[in-house]
Amino acid sequence: MKITIKRNSDGVAMKTDKPMKFDDVMEMIMAASLGFMNQFAEQVPENKQQELKEMIYDHYNESASALLQAFIPDKELRPDLTEEAIRKMEDEIMQEVVDKNASRT
Repeated sequence: MKITIKRNSDGVAMKTDKPMKFDDVMEMIMAASLGFMNQFAEQVPENKQQELKEMIYDHYNESASALLQAFIPDKELRPDLTEEAIRKMEDEIMQEVVDKNASRT
């Protein structure tokens, strides 16, 4: 199986040498992405690799989110998280911080 990816004036074009299942294409793209991520991280001194990995992780996460947003713009990512649920969780976290600080004194 072979996937060819080319940058052109319209963006990026991808084609396969034969028809492939979506899962197979995704597996190849994800394996290639991980390989590139590791390759980039290995190009810096060892004491900087973790910092670069964190940066790559954040960038990949943001890029994947943007891709999914472009694919289905109106999809609500976490319909189970209402504003009320978020506020409740924030209140619980803040109370834990207050309790933790109070126990130190």
